[in-house]
Amino acid sequence: MKKVFESKYGTEVEELKKHLEDKCFESQIHETFENFELLVDENIYDEVLTEIKGIKKKLSGSVIADKKPAQEKKPNQYEKGSFEYHVEEFFRLSFLKLLLISALYSLVVSIGFAIYASCKFGLEKTFRTNALLAYACVFCLVMVLSLLLLISTRYYRVFSIFRDVFTICSGNNDFDAEEKRKSFAFIKATIGHVFILGIIIYIFSGIL
Repeated sequence: MKKVFESKYGTEVEELKKHLEDKCFESQIHETFENFELLVDENIYDEVLTEIKGIKKKLSGSVIADKKPAQEKKPNQYEKGSFEYHVEEFFRLSFLKLLLISALYSLVVSIGFAIYASCKFGLEKTFRTNALLAYACVFCLVMVLSLLLLISTRYYRVFSIFRDVFTICSGNNDFDAEEKRKSFAFIKATIGHVFILGIIIYIFSGIL
């Protein structure tokens, strides 16, 4: 974790943390004898720094800018192509890339339904106004479900405040435990997308 902001006012740091969470940035508050510090992961430090500097509201605290020359994100330490490598790459994705993945996944599912319908009913019935509306509904529904699943997985720490409090209290916050949680979250996201596809097929099989 890397310090990006500090202030002697705890409420100011808490408000900034909430603002970052609204922008889907994970952060943690660390209290010292003199200040309240806001910490973020090194992979999103530059993005968070830009976001804080862009806030119009004047902050009484100090933005902690890295004095070192700008560097690329820390390289993926795992062997390329391995399961751990893909997990690590997933947790480096930005919100816009998650949105793109959801859109592509939804588009593939919608095209699959269109191909199935054209084989069963022919092209004329497949591309009628009512049919196109049904494909649009499939696309929107799948995209919403997929995006919710991806966001809750990618930013799982934001949605597990109580678990994090327990982890901090117990001191069980080691690297291996964190990697296991990431792997488990990644597997759940993969299975979740298969489950979404199954539900959509079940619902719309009656319609088609």
